[in-house]
Amino acid sequence: MKKTIRLGKSIEIIPIASESFGVRSSAFYVKFDEILILLDPSVSLAPRRLGRPPHPLELLTAAITRKALLHLSKKANVIIISHYHGDHYTIPWKRYYEYSDYTIFEKTYFDSSEIGETTSWMVENHENEKNYFQNTSRLIIAKSSNNISWNQKKRARAFWEYNLPAGFVRCKGDGHSFYNEEYGLRIMLVGNISHGCDSKRGSIVMTHIVDETTGKSVFFSSDVEGPCDPLVVEKIKETDPEVIFLDGPAFYHPKFELDKEEQIIQNIGVIVDLGCHVFMDHHFNRSPERDAYCIEKYGILIQDFSRSVGIMSENLESKRKELWQEHPIRDFDAQNAWQIVSSISDAKPPISLETSILQHFQFFLKEC
Repeated sequence: MKKTIRLGKSIEIIPIASESFGVRSSAFYVKFDEILILLDPSVSLAPRRLGRPPHPLELLTAAITRKALLHLSKKANVIIISHYHGDHYTIPWKRYYEYSDYTIFEKTYFDSSEIGETTSWMVENHENEKNYFQNTSRLIIAKSSNNISWNQKKRARAFWEYNLPAGFVRCKGDGHSFYNEEYGLRIMLVGNISHGCDSKRGSIVMTHIVDETTGKSVFFSSDVEGPCDPLVVEKIKETDPEVIFLDGPAFYHPKFELDKEEQIIQNIGVIVDLGCHVFMDHHFNRSPERDAYCIEKYGILIQDFSRSVGIMSENLESKRKELWQEHPIRDFDAQNAWQIVSSISDAKPPISLETSILQHFQFFLKEC
């Protein structure tokens, strides 16, 4: 197990959660010298998939993921929110399969108890206007409330209206660049990107993290679902990253538009041919045929996020039918799982948790 991905001496990337880690998420932890960056810290489970609710193994994996996110969020100098869906954004009210409520929301974004030294940032918007923030303990960069659904606006309101602790800075990310001169770190948020194929779901922001000293960089697409939009390909070409974490097509979904498939295949092919390291996951990994699809369409296996750090994929949602057949566990709900992983109960897991994913969580719970 590699544990992390390294780009030069400065950038260290730890995928925290995604479908290949057994949950709905696209959360990453990036260490840039002494600056710690947390992207999309949230987790979710499909309330119903393949005619069944989440299996206890999914519940336990989601609870462990939430515990890990809370552990890491206390340390983060920068938190990034690409949009306000529950698998990317910790929603500020009770969500049964997301292990979220208002307290968890506060702890995720506004707990500074273990943040190290303060940093300074120069922020430049798309009109080249600059702002400077000195002695910042935490910079929170989020998708603006423009061009998102009513539900997302409602979820985002508590975030934008929250009374910030001292030393916190909150900024809209759409099309903005954030530069830390001391470390030569630049974070660029690419805005006006459609959430997948359906423009009615509004837009998201993509994240490009750059070491200005060496030029090495990593790109996180968030929910582009393919990508469907050729604009995503153009932006990736412009940024020329060494590593890309790409959200693949949602062809598992019954409403997937088959007429978009050929365009998506072409777009992914162009990205793969750029010569960088491409890892594809999230919506793509909700189908049990994801590996076979890669081989059929591209002639290669595009690794998912868990395999990027040497961990065997655990696409639990796509295996839900088999999980219930092989382990028909009853009388176990989300609260049981939360009590077990929070060590506030003597309850024992109903199924073995000795998986490579658990080892991954144990790694950064101890060392990060």
